[in-house]
Amino acid sequence: MKQEFSLLLLLLLLCTAPAARGETITMTFVGDCTLGCDITWLKDARAFTNVIDREGMDYPFALVRDVLERDDLTVVNLEGVLADSNEGRMGGRKYNFRGPTAYAQILSGSSVELATLGNNHINDFGQAGRESTMAALTAAGVGYAFNDDAFIFEKDGIRIAVLSYISNVFERNVENLPALVASLEEEKGCAAVVLCLHAGVEYSFTHGREQQRWAQKAIDAGVDLVIGHHPHVLQGVGVYNNRNIVYSLGNFCFGGNRHIIARQSHSLAVQVEMAFEDGVYTGQQMTLLPAINTGSYDANNYQPYWATGELAQEVMDILQSDTDYELAPYVEDVGAVQAWLPAQ
Repeated sequence: MKQEFSLLLLLLLLCTAPAARGETITMTFVGDCTLGCDITWLKDARAFTNVIDREGMDYPFALVRDVLERDDLTVVNLEGVLADSNEGRMGGRKYNFRGPTAYAQILSGSSVELATLGNNHINDFGQAGRESTMAALTAAGVGYAFNDDAFIFEKDGIRIAVLSYISNVFERNVENLPALVASLEEEKGCAAVVLCLHAGVEYSFTHGREQQRWAQKAIDAGVDLVIGHHPHVLQGVGVYNNRNIVYSLGNFCFGGNRHIIARQSHSLAVQVEMAFEDGVYTGQQMTLLPAINTGSYDANNYQPYWATGELAQEVMDILQSDTDYELAPYVEDVGAVQAWLPAQ
């Protein structure tokens, strides 16, 4: 049954009434997605691959696709490999996540245009698995961002660059970030830059000082929006220099867990509307969409849906516990967006 969805409106302290905005680009970000499973689970009926064999590739995003189809760009963190063999499997890892290359169609068929690959599972099958994943995404018409290899999205002549790093790679390269951002703006003609950062402590509902420091350093380097993932649970949001920071979106469609406990089922999608006047970035609005990442706690059914009522309030409470300003209550009204942050 199609789920009614709600919006959690974020009223920021720096909120001002937006002026005429000219062009806008709307992006939706969702959290960790593993379109596969650990390869030792392939005979388990609960494993992602066996559920998709039974239900079909339209199944995972069926209850959220209506929202994803209405934006300009949907971005998922693809945490795992798309490959048709175990070539390059890395030993010594607790999990080696893999799904067949055909699963790239799960994304393309659900209006997901971009997968970020800067995470700790893109190398589960070494270079062979990484290259297979990139080739599968490209063949399906889905873009990818990985380390300094930015994905550039263009609409009506306006370009936005998306970068994707895991924390240790980001930390090694952070001093070069101002030059990279400048080159994306000056050489590639990008009017804004987004950073997707895979960082933090797994299953911690509180973001760490390093996450905050890295996000702020990225904004100081010229990044206009920071979206975080990796902890697998929700963390709070922040604002720095009139730029939004989301510390962790939690899991969204995550084949890495065969069952989900209730407190780890809360998830979040973030819609950000970026505004431009004559091709120049002027500000952003952020809307938080509470979600639940499974319809069953006995066995993960890998089918996220939009939260309403008490469930949406639970999502809000978790976010509030790790956010240092008061969040507004959610409003069950599609398209009602607030929280304008003018560029400064």
